[in-house]
Amino acid sequence: MGFALPIILFVVYLGLNAITAHYADSRIPATAQSIAVIQAQNMIAYRNAVMNFAAANPAFIGVVPANALQVYLPPGMSTGFLVNQVGNRITQVQGAGRAVMTYGQNLAPGVTSAMQNVEHGNAGLGSTSVNGTWTSYQPDSDNAIQLNLAAMPASRMVSVVVSN
Repeated sequence: MGFALPIILFVVYLGLNAITAHYADSRIPATAQSIAVIQAQNMIAYRNAVMNFAAANPAFIGVVPANALQVYLPPGMSTGFLVNQVGNRITQVQGAGRAVMTYGQNLAPGVTSAMQNVEHGNAGLGSTSVNGTWTSYQPDSDNAIQLNLAAMPASRMVSVVVSN
């Protein structure tokens, strides 16, 4: 009977470890999904800030520096996100005005689908290939406008808005 108590305690210990591991496993996807949603909201806020900058500076062509966007960003937006995970470029589009392009890099899995959910399948969301070709995530969208995406990194999620 002297060996029964340590065995019972060991079994209880193993059971508690199994319950804790199961609980942790069930919470990880929710955490990853939350990160994707937060990054998607940050990408949308960033794109909107670049668009507002472009509207306020109609002659501007080039890359908008992060410090110039602070006025247009929501309060408290992470400067680390601005420096490490996003970029932009405003270019002239022949006969169509300007294209405001924002891109994300090193984003969590699920950011693209989270952005599409928030934006209800926005055809302006797409990705770039190695040769600079932009493709919309919406298969039936019109990609007739050829954009100069040479400055955009390949294999990145890119939001493109063309305005007059």
